[in-house]
Amino acid sequence: MSVMVLGEITSLTKHYTGHFYFSLSDENALIKCAMFAFHARKVNFPIKNGDLVLVKGTVGVYEKSGQYQLYVTEMFPYGEGEYLLKLALLKKKLAEEGILSKPKKPLPFLPKKIGLITAKKGAAIHDFLTTLKNRFKVEVYIFPALVQGESAPNDIIRAINESENFPLDVLVITRGGGGKEDLRVFNDEGLIRRCYELKIPLISAIGHEIDTTLLDYISDCKAITPTDAANKVVPSKEELLRLVKLQSESLDNSLEKRYRLLSEKLVYLMKIIESKSPKNILLNLQSEISHLNDKQNFLIKNILQRKYNSYSDAQENLSNLIIERIKGLLTKINSLNDKLTYLDPFSLLESGYSVIIKNNKVITSVKEIKNGDLIDLELKDGVIKAEVKEKVEKNGK
Repeated sequence: MSVMVLGEITSLTKHYTGHFYFSLSDENALIKCAMFAFHARKVNFPIKNGDLVLVKGTVGVYEKSGQYQLYVTEMFPYGEGEYLLKLALLKKKLAEEGILSKPKKPLPFLPKKIGLITAKKGAAIHDFLTTLKNRFKVEVYIFPALVQGESAPNDIIRAINESENFPLDVLVITRGGGGKEDLRVFNDEGLIRRCYELKIPLISAIGHEIDTTLLDYISDCKAITPTDAANKVVPSKEELLRLVKLQSESLDNSLEKRYRLLSEKLVYLMKIIESKSPKNILLNLQSEISHLNDKQNFLIKNILQRKYNSYSDAQENLSNLIIERIKGLLTKINSLNDKLTYLDPFSLLESGYSVIIKNNKVITSVKEIKNGDLIDLELKDGVIKAEVKEKVEKNGK
């Protein structure tokens, strides 16, 4: 784990191999340090005993002496080192609050309105707008702000507040140039917390690739320069045409694949429907019945042939029994027919009887008529129409 230590250089030895050996001390403690040539070559300021510096490194044990010592990888002069120490503490604080690890918002594919926060005069605006001319057409809202100096963080916050009055799709904070010290503006705690509250995607384009600020950590996209920011926020016409072509080819392939799958499914379903259609079911049933009939006829023929050959007498007796049975049934049918004829009221007319009819209904009881009714007396050879003058029931009523 890396640690940072602020202290005074003592017992400095610059080895001919390029290694630095020294101690760091304050009024209370001292620790031995070693900075190997690979890292020592990156120190861009002269060092000597008595210098106050901030170093970064890892703690380890020197095996020969069994003592702990600090293996230094980076070194900064006191002024810069003090700032870096404060920055490291601020970074740790913000990280613990979850501010530096917030989820990245995706950039809109084709933004319509872009907000640009940068210096009022400078190359940043020119580079950004010039790059956009060769890309997809968008509206750019410029919010001028200071990007260096002690008042720059508050001025940038003011510009952010102003930008929220417009329906922007994305916001870009950029600068055209400047020294590395100017990047301190974008490590300001107030500015970082304000940017964290943004609802729209944020692009930071404030330094070269090797420089990383706290603003870069919380932005949704980091760009190196204003030109790089313009390239990232808006696709070029060529890129759009390429994407359209790719999407078109992908769509064509998808449609072709879908069409092929649906065609195969349709053929499959048509076969199922055809196999389940009443016509095919009937044909299959007819074929099955025909097959069963043929099989049955074959079996019956063979059985009958065997029975005929083995039991001809029994066959004759069976025929006689059938004939007798038929005769008996015919006799029974004739008897039943005679009974039906006998029970038919109109059959009695031949014997001299008559049938009384009222309103096309055969009268079977004196209670069904009353005096004055018109009735028909049907005989075997005609009909007598009469009027009831008087009726007498058997009980004398």
